[in-house]
Amino acid sequence: METEVAESGSNFSVGERQLLCLARALLKRNKILVIDEATANVDFETDSLIQETIRMKFQDCTVLTIAHRLNTIIDSDRVMVMDEGEIVEFDLPYNLLQTSDGHLRKLVDQTGEAEAKRLESLAREAMSAKLDDSIMADNDVEEQNNEPSNDVIKMVDEEMTNPLQDGSENEKEVLVKAKSLETPEVVITGPDGVKEPLLSDTGV
Repeated sequence: METEVAESGSNFSVGERQLLCLARALLKRNKILVIDEATANVDFETDSLIQETIRMKFQDCTVLTIAHRLNTIIDSDRVMVMDEGEIVEFDLPYNLLQTSDGHLRKLVDQTGEAEAKRLESLAREAMSAKLDDSIMADNDVEEQNNEPSNDVIKMVDEEMTNPLQDGSENEKEVLVKAKSLETPEVVITGPDGVKEPLLSDTGV
């Protein structure tokens, strides 16, 4: 920690400078992180440590990764394959691997049979995890939409504590003008025990 950093980090190796840049990004907590061959000059053990750190510490950050090592990008949300300056593929990594003559598929196959299987397995696991997260998020939204809004509950409470002045037993227990509220599933019960919709176009 007490080591002096020369101008442009000239007293450090390229790999050490890359680690310093990553440390700076961790401290600044930027919302967008661009990584250009961040592990090109480090050994595989350090590469694995860096990738684990990126995945843990930048979960709420948009990470754009430029890399030749396929294991660094195989579990990304999307992969863009460039060829001679042009975009030739862009999709979920696992989807791209299903195209037998695709560019990413060919690159993965060039790593050897064992490594290709490992990379495809990582891509599959990443896609499954994202699908599970998406399903859980949709369920949370659905549960929230099915719950009566605070406005409806408040209006019902107010009406229950302020009965109608005429005291007619034939009137509904609750009279709520809630045309603009979005909770059509909520029902009320009148004196006769019959359930009626809380919301209607007439406001009754």
